[in-house]
Amino acid sequence: MALIFLGRTPCAICGGTLLKGEDIFATSGSVVPPNDPLWPYQDAAKHRKCFREWPLHDSFIAKFNEHHYRHSRGMRFMREDGTIEERTPRPCDSV
Repeated sequence: MALIFLGRTPCAICGGTLLKGEDIFATSGSVVPPNDPLWPYQDAAKHRKCFREWPLHDSFIAKFNEHHYRHSRGMRFMREDGTIEERTPRPCDSV
């Protein structure tokens, strides 16, 4: 779980301090392995504006959604703005 201390925690993308009143969000959990370039950005807080403009934005969302599709039956889904939607689990794959 990402911990956020407003006025002290840096944005994982720009490095600027996250301040009260800013549009921020955090992702939690590990969705990529340690050798993936996206590793430092998971389980971390971000400015939503930085996230939208980030060159790795689409890759991060794709890997987040792929991970949750495979490992939690699609119960979590990240939208383009970083909002995470909780969903009804998809049926288990047949054997």
